[in-house]
Amino acid sequence: MDTKLVLRALGFSWKAQVDSVRETVRLLREKYDAEIGIFQETRTEVQNALSIAGRAFQKHRLIADGELKLYCELNPSEAKRLEDYADSLDALLERELGINSVTSIDKDDPRIKKYNIETTEIADYIEAECSWRRGAIDYDVKIIEQINAIREGDYSQAYGGKKKLPVFVTSNSKLAYTFREYISSNEDEIQQWNTHNLPVISDNMLLYRIWLPFATEFTQLPSLTLSRFAYAAQSEGVVFYEKLRNTAAELEQTRNIDLINTTEVARRKIEDILLRESGGNLDSVTDEVVAASLDEYIRMEKLDLLQENRDLLRHSDMRDEQVVKLLGDSYANKIGVIDRALLFLAKWFWIIIAALLYGLFDWVGKNPYLKGVALLPVAIQAIQYWLDKQSDDHNFRFFLYPIALEFVKKRYIQKITMELESKGYPQDTEAVVQYCIQNTKIFQR
Repeated sequence: MDTKLVLRALGFSWKAQVDSVRETVRLLREKYDAEIGIFQETRTEVQNALSIAGRAFQKHRLIADGELKLYCELNPSEAKRLEDYADSLDALLERELGINSVTSIDKDDPRIKKYNIETTEIADYIEAECSWRRGAIDYDVKIIEQINAIREGDYSQAYGGKKKLPVFVTSNSKLAYTFREYISSNEDEIQQWNTHNLPVISDNMLLYRIWLPFATEFTQLPSLTLSRFAYAAQSEGVVFYEKLRNTAAELEQTRNIDLINTTEVARRKIEDILLRESGGNLDSVTDEVVAASLDEYIRMEKLDLLQENRDLLRHSDMRDEQVVKLLGDSYANKIGVIDRALLFLAKWFWIIIAALLYGLFDWVGKNPYLKGVALLPVAIQAIQYWLDKQSDDHNFRFFLYPIALEFVKKRYIQKITMELESKGYPQDTEAVVQYCIQNTKIFQR
């Protein structure tokens, strides 16, 4: 199993993904007596993914892996333990997948060396066909090479069959298809491989295959839905679906409507509409009816998308508000001592100056050297009168506070901006600053 499937099987994704992989694992182990295994490279990737996501969550940073990010949002209390889960990974693997030890292959072992494959050539082909990171491609190709070595090049049975030969199960369907195309284009040069018996299979392809014999035992989704598709896609004699496929092929040629390469979910919805419109009657399955069913499906999808967009916007707004509040509470109403002292002085400076002047004039009046100056008392009174009048006429006593408040506000915003950017939240800066300004009493006066 690849890294993403192992993480899902261990529970680190949303419920639908976790249930699907765990049910697949249960089927393989209980119904097919199969063993689940992973290579050392996969174990290392899983452990690193959990550790990195755990550290990012603790430090309120962005989690790069989409499924782990959603897991943390849905399970914040469990997300705090991701690093602990990484440390106890072996116990988790044994409990959920029955893996007691990971598989490791020595490429230089003479017994293994003869089963080495052209990894560079295969990786180059996949890279040319798919715009994926080269490191990820090399990882997948290396796993395929190790599978080939364990099988000792035996592809006599599709996907291992009764011999229980190993196969690489990947969550990347395109990898399996692209590898098949590589084999198909090099069939003359590659004798040991067959396009129908490959060392790699997607989890969806595997799911369809293993569900079919036991479909009647399952009554709940996703088992019922998947078994229905498996039955419709693989069983011979399913006349209604065969007629539908033929009609879909005609539509593609005559009206350029592709119903064959659409998604399984879309195809299921169109089939449901068509079944309702035709009543399961083969004669009613015409290209007009199929096209009409497609039109109805598109209308339904538009309505669903509108509702989904509204729901997502509401959820996004709520989440953004929670993030802003969480970040903003660390700064709201928290002004430094120096800034508060500056505002205090700016607000009451005229009283301080008046007190100083009063003290100065009092000292002058009592000074024996200045006491004899005849006009000095008159001059002091004149200065006091002039200052009072200027203060009243020009509202002088209040002019300094707004300037100081604007200065403190600017410093406050700069501090929040710098700290949020250093923590990895530059996109939230504007909203957090607005929240802090609104919730800081000094700025509301």
